[in-house]
Amino acid sequence: MALRCLHLRDSNPVMWERLLSLESHCEERKKTQRYEADRTTIAEFVRRFFCLQDFDEEEILRICGIIQVNGHEVPVTDPPHVAVYDEASLLEHSCRPNCAKSFSPDGGLIIHTVEPVLKGQHLSICYTDALWGTANRRHHLAETKFFWCSCVRCADPTEFGTYFSAIRCLNKLCEGYLLPEKSLLEEFDAESVSWQCNRCSASEPSGRVFAILERVGVALSRMQKGDPEVCKRFLEEYASELHPNHYYLTDVRIALAQLHGQTGDTGLPGVSDHDLSEKISLCRKVLALINALVPGEHRIRGVLMFELHAAVAEEARRASNQGQLDPIALRDSLLESKRLLMEASLLLRHEPETLPEGKIALQARRNLADMNQLLQNIHASIGDMPL
Repeated sequence: MALRCLHLRDSNPVMWERLLSLESHCEERKKTQRYEADRTTIAEFVRRFFCLQDFDEEEILRICGIIQVNGHEVPVTDPPHVAVYDEASLLEHSCRPNCAKSFSPDGGLIIHTVEPVLKGQHLSICYTDALWGTANRRHHLAETKFFWCSCVRCADPTEFGTYFSAIRCLNKLCEGYLLPEKSLLEEFDAESVSWQCNRCSASEPSGRVFAILERVGVALSRMQKGDPEVCKRFLEEYASELHPNHYYLTDVRIALAQLHGQTGDTGLPGVSDHDLSEKISLCRKVLALINALVPGEHRIRGVLMFELHAAVAEEARRASNQGQLDPIALRDSLLESKRLLMEASLLLRHEPETLPEGKIALQARRNLADMNQLLQNIHASIGDMPL
């Protein structure tokens, strides 16, 4: 990609100037290992191997910085590629953004709002993973984008009352949760800040808290997420150490919610009643959390709504077959399933069909047609009641 960018100087001077107008943070990058690695593996290599002596190291490293700071990973190819969209670089960052990004099949960038935007309000996207904890998000932004985030979410230790990064109080007799006393410090200062319980006011050094998070994080990284039973054991083992909404537990719940119905040959109809009920509970719990925390996560929300629609419909089918639902109650359950389908389709409407989310959007549209037909049949059998 660096070569393609350098080629613009002679092949497309207008595009070259647009590229150079973007921030490179070269002075900050000089303090990082990444800068030295780019100097030896890119700048020196390009000048020597391709005999591009008319580009000096500083020019090449500036391009590397522009790519690092402004690049977007585009998932529509295999493997994914990185692209720079200069207009998208005008959008500011927020860990609770009011815009989301999708990609067209040919790699175009689509920015769409995810909530009403008032006149004069800034447009924002998330430069990092919005489902990471505050410390991880801020560290990643400092390492890759060279700023310490102070958005409204990062400034709130409770993350809008979700306690997404909190751990349980280390006093076993207390039912409170530990939160950092200051959440906007830079990394060096953050290592010395204390975490305080929101109930008993006990204070713990950050080192002790980070040791717990590192231990659980290592266990998560080594966990086999494709096995529902392994996911369940993880949730059971670490529920006593983390807040129920903690990002580690949420990550596993998202995986488990999708695994129920996908690991066997029979699909959702072959899932036990217990696991079906658990799937519904997991989807509802995670959706409520994400809606409060970061509604801009449209892909996860869309996928979970699709999973929930199928589970709600399957639960209604079983109850109806067992005589536990009359036609009106069945219709009401199917109407909820239809609502979830419509919202999933809306959230995933910009996803290309080459991606899993795009395939789910396509399936959602097909399922919606089948659902409408089923509801019409029920409507015909129970009389003139609005659907």
